[in-house]
Amino acid sequence: MCAAHKHNELERILDQWVGHRILITKEEKDDIDQTVIDLKAYQHKVYEHSVDGYLPKAVYQLVGDGRTVDGGAPLPYDAFDIPVDDARELLCDPEGVFLRTDRALYTLTPLYH
Repeated sequence: MCAAHKHNELERILDQWVGHRILITKEEKDDIDQTVIDLKAYQHKVYEHSVDGYLPKAVYQLVGDGRTVDGGAPLPYDAFDIPVDDARELLCDPEGVFLRTDRALYTLTPLYH
C-alpha cells in the first residue's frame, strides 16, 4: 500500500478521534512511556532540522491537553509528535493505530468517555 494512502487512512481515524481522549504508548528499547491527550486537533508537519538523524522530518502533531500516565507531568506545548518519515509499518482502524518506526513502536488507543 502506498504511503499517501496510509496517511489518508491515519487522517481518517484521527478525524474520528478529535474531541476524544486517546492513550499514546511509545515503546523504545527497554523503555515504555504512556501519555493521555484530549485530542483537539492534529496536523501533518514537515520540519527542516539539522541532518543529525535524531529528529524526525515529518510528523503528525497531536494537539491537546495531555499528561504522562506515570508522573502526571503536562505535555510541553500541548502537543505530541508522532514521527512518520521513517514508518516501517502503519496499521489503522477505529480501535487503534499501530506505527513502527526505526526507533520506536507507537500505539494510539481511543479512550471514549
